[in-house]
Amino acid sequence: LWLQANPMETVDGLPALHNLQILSLAGTRIRSLEQLAPLVELPCLFDLAFEDGYYGAAPIVDEPSYRASALRSLKQLGVLDGRPILERQRSDAEEEFLQRSLRFNVEVERLKGEATASLAALDRERQASAAGLRAMRSAHARSVAQLHALITAGRAEAKRQEEDFLRAFKSSRRELRRTVTELRKEYDIEVAPPRRR
Repeated sequence: LWLQANPMETVDGLPALHNLQILSLAGTRIRSLEQLAPLVELPCLFDLAFEDGYYGAAPIVDEPSYRASALRSLKQLGVLDGRPILERQRSDAEEEFLQRSLRFNVEVERLKGEATASLAALDRERQASAAGLRAMRSAHARSVAQLHALITAGRAEAKRQEEDFLRAFKSSRRELRRTVTELRKEYDIEVAPPRRR
C-alpha cells in the first residue's frame, strides 16, 4: 500500500488490512511513536517505510527512539525504511529499550525519593509552624493573664489607697473638730465674760 505524501496523521483503519505486507508512509504527517502500536495487528507486514529518498521523511522519524521502538514493537518486519533488519539490530533495540526502562525507573525512584523528602520537609515545617503558633498562643495567653492580674492588683491597690485616704480624712476631720471644740472651750474660759448669778 503506497500512501506517500498523504496528509494523514494517523494509521487508523490500516489494522483491518490483515494481509498487508508492504506499507509506505514516507512524507506523511505521522509524528507520534504511539502510531506504531496499531501496526502490530498486521501480522503479514514485512516492509514498512516512514522515509524514502523521493518523498522524504514523516515527522515520526525525528523521534529519538523511532528506529529502536519500531524494531522492538513490530517484530514481523523484515525491512524498515528500505533497509533490511538484522537480528543484531533487534537485540540492540531491545537492549536500548531495557536501558531506557531502567533509566526511567531509576528516575522515577529518584523523583519519589525527592517527593518523599519534600513532603517530610513540608511536614516538619508544618509541625514547626504549628508548634510556633501554639507557643505564640500560649505566650499571648500568659501575657493576657499577667495583664489581667496587674489590672486587678492595680484596682485593688487603688481601692485600698482610697479607703486609707478616706479613713485618714475622717480621722483628721474628727481630730480637727475635737481641736476646734477644745479651742472654743479655752477661748470661752479665757475671753468670755464671766456669767452672772
